[in-house]
Amino acid sequence: MSEKSRLGNPASREPTLARLRDAVARLAAGDPRGSLTAASEACRLDPRWPEAHYAYGQAWAAAGEHARAERAFAEAVRLKPDWPDAWVNYGIARYRQGAIDDAKTAMRKALARAPGHAAALANLGAFMRISGQSEAAESLLRLAVAREPANAGARLNQVADLLQEERGADALALLDAGAPAADDSCAARHWSLQRSLALLQMGRGADAADEVLALERRGPIPPEIAPLWRWRRVLIALARRDPPAAREEALAMEAALGPDGARRHARTRDHGALRSRQILVGPERARARLSAMGRRA
Repeated sequence: MSEKSRLGNPASREPTLARLRDAVARLAAGDPRGSLTAASEACRLDPRWPEAHYAYGQAWAAAGEHARAERAFAEAVRLKPDWPDAWVNYGIARYRQGAIDDAKTAMRKALARAPGHAAALANLGAFMRISGQSEAAESLLRLAVAREPANAGARLNQVADLLQEERGADALALLDAGAPAADDSCAARHWSLQRSLALLQMGRGADAADEVLALERRGPIPPEIAPLWRWRRVLIALARRDPPAAREEALAMEAALGPDGARRHARTRDHGALRSRQILVGPERARARLSAMGRRA
């Protein structure tokens, strides 16, 4: 069968579609390695299908292999340059390798293809803030929340802006005006972290301690937010006028950051990476897209 006739025959893509569904399901279940295997096979079966490379990029991103994720998303946008979600994820992969200008360009390309794309707006706003364009960033982040109020990442990025300006009351009001999805444990943890900081800025140390306790009750603290959690505990100890406890928590925070903790923490705080939450277009959108393809087939 020729390439042209194969592409026009939906049934011929069913094996690839089955592997893509498996890749998306495994990613949603927290199995990036299993997702990598399924997505790699989909790319082998259908190397000219952008959805296969997109799923492969999502799996690499979940595995923390951002250079490989970038290559997969780059192939997806090469094959389908009008796909805004692929541009968003390509931009995130570039940002995570330190290429913030490339990341901003990718978000603008996504917005050129889908004006008002919430993830692109929120990420571009976050990247502009990191680059020192604070006023433009705040406008974009406000627009992202207005367009998609349920978008937890967009709301968290706007909250981060407010907290950076020590506008704790405004940040708390924005958090209390929405809530993360019930099944988004990552967003829920960030919600608690940011609520606790807002409360601390408002002088409500006891309420901040209760918020951190609620975070701890969710289960083990993931390593990627452990330094932020420890930092909140430092601030709470200082609010209680307990310097020894604050010193103990500060040492624990440095341990959570690793051997080069102080240097790396200073860098990420300066660049906003610990204050921002970049929005990767995730498996839920991919699952919906694949379901639609299956119905057309």
